[in-house]
Amino acid sequence: MADTTKAPVEVVIFGDFQEPNTARADAIVRSWIYAPEAGGLAKDAASARPVKYTFRHFPGDKSCNTKLPRNIFPQGCLASRSAEAAGVLGGEAGYWKMHDWLVNNPSPMGLDAIKKAARAIGLDGDAVVASLNKPEVLAAIQDDVAAANAIAVGQIPAVYINGKFVKTWTRENDNVLGRIIDEAARKK
Repeated sequence: MADTTKAPVEVVIFGDFQEPNTARADAIVRSWIYAPEAGGLAKDAASARPVKYTFRHFPGDKSCNTKLPRNIFPQGCLASRSAEAAGVLGGEAGYWKMHDWLVNNPSPMGLDAIKKAARAIGLDGDAVVASLNKPEVLAAIQDDVAAANAIAVGQIPAVYINGKFVKTWTRENDNVLGRIIDEAARKK
């Protein structure tokens, strides 16, 4: 749903809120962004990096990602719809608050959990659940899934920096993603 800032480095992650590495990659990128209302987690502007971040839904759930060979995360579509519904009701800040809640609470996922999450982020839980099937919510997820399929995303998370797929974004005790972003910023 949300783009965070205008910056020389664009990071796009296709992921599923229930997938642990999606949460890890997402947290790394958001830790460099100083814009709390837009999902940023950086402590201050001085510690931020010049990153424009876009999270795109690629749920591991065949109910909305029909080209998958099997269900991997059976509630992935519900989680994605929840983030988008929170965005419909609470704008960009609502989306990012729900996004943050979902990556930090990947399971169990169900309508009661979504209502609880909505209340935790200051939204009406019943209104979020009522918005799960709004056309704009479903269209946002289908747009992301179609974009992922168009570029043959074959894993989650799928990390792209300035349009280039990053196969290895993490290594034990090595900030690979940070080094790639720093190099991309220097080239701009």
